[in-house]
Amino acid sequence: MNHKLTWCIRFASAIAFTGILGFPIITANATANGCTSIGDFGTATTCIFVRGDGLQVEYVRGTFQKISKVCNWRYEIAYTDNKGNNYRTHKGSLNESCNVTGRYERSYSVPYKARAGKVCARLYRDGDYLNAACVSITP
Repeated sequence: MNHKLTWCIRFASAIAFTGILGFPIITANATANGCTSIGDFGTATTCIFVRGDGLQVEYVRGTFQKISKVCNWRYEIAYTDNKGNNYRTHKGSLNESCNVTGRYERSYSVPYKARAGKVCARLYRDGDYLNAACVSITP
């Protein structure tokens, strides 16, 4: 199967899972994931995958998939409480290469106790915010 067809199948599966294009926020009290399209790149996506139980987070992974390349990119994992206050951010290292797909994972040796709210995987390109995917965290 060629690369473009494989990517299209993955993208269609992600969209079918989220049910919408845009900025989905999926409620999670255990493991959850969600994807959103990257507006200026057509069918490109950025996704978040969270593993945990209730407010205990074991890891958060941010990924992107697209047809054209993203250069000088990095992810940021940001936690926000129910009042919209950002209370913890993990900044990934800068990838000084150009990639069609990318991934950043933040794992915790001891599960991180998050507050009720949301966690987002924010994608940056050349230091500028590009897109994010988020999931809600509930007890």
